[in-house]
Amino acid sequence: GELERGANGADVVAEARELGWFLRMPYLPDGHVLRLGLRTAEVAKGQLETHIDWDRFRDLAATDVDVTYEIAELVLQAELSKDHHFVPVNEVKAVLQVALQLGSPDTKSRAWRLVNRLGEVGYGDFGELL
Repeated sequence: GELERGANGADVVAEARELGWFLRMPYLPDGHVLRLGLRTAEVAKGQLETHIDWDRFRDLAATDVDVTYEIAELVLQAELSKDHHFVPVNEVKAVLQVALQLGSPDTKSRAWRLVNRLGEVGYGDFGELL
């Protein structure tokens, strides 16, 4: 939408990064959170300037597991691209478990690859999901 029509790509990404706060709004309907969250995470390249409420993401998976996983994957890939990354293992594990169990074949495959990637960079606790 409006944000995507911005003149400078870097400015658009920076502005989108700051919009991640709405993912934490409990009164926004789940369908809206997922639709807006996916587009925002895509524009921001997963680099949202907010702490993700992974428990809410686990709950959002009941609305659409594939879209929920797609947002989570963007956020986690962005986090893993940092020199010093931090992944809250227990919270993220619950989201990935739902994706591996209930996602589409594509989501399951992508989640499996992400779990392996997490293991490669030192988060071995995710291996028990496979």
